[in-house]
Amino acid sequence: MYLDNLNKWLTLLANLGVLAGIIFLAIEIGQNTAAINRQAANDRISRVMAPYIRDIPEIYEKIKVVDGAEPTIERFKSIYSLNTQEAVSWAAFLQTNWRAFETDFVFIGPTDELRNSIEFMLVFPDNQIYWDDQKSTFDFDFVNYVDHLVSSN
Repeated sequence: MYLDNLNKWLTLLANLGVLAGIIFLAIEIGQNTAAINRQAANDRISRVMAPYIRDIPEIYEKIKVVDGAEPTIERFKSIYSLNTQEAVSWAAFLQTNWRAFETDFVFIGPTDELRNSIEFMLVFPDNQIYWDDQKSTFDFDFVNYVDHLVSSN
């Protein structure tokens, strides 16, 4: 009788262990799927932008004549003594970083890793300049999230 009860309890524990393993596996698959979706979105952005990156300074100079100077580029040029090529390249680099943060926020949500990354980036004045000038081009909820981080620091 004692062995039967022990066997039942051990079987129950083994079944609970299998159930916990299945739940853990489901969570991991969900996180992996989100990471794959995030990477795919970043790859699409990179593929779309890649052909234009080398021509951006020349295009920028032509557009600036009609539309006026782009504030972020001009601020980078004046504050950091960059030429147009350097300022445009740096703004494009920052845009890539900030769009990746936005993609993470949209696909995964506000994680500790995302919060830490954004807080680290905003320590640097060039990122603060970029964010202040360009935040209107980002997802509304992402803007609120970043602005909350800025105000809480």
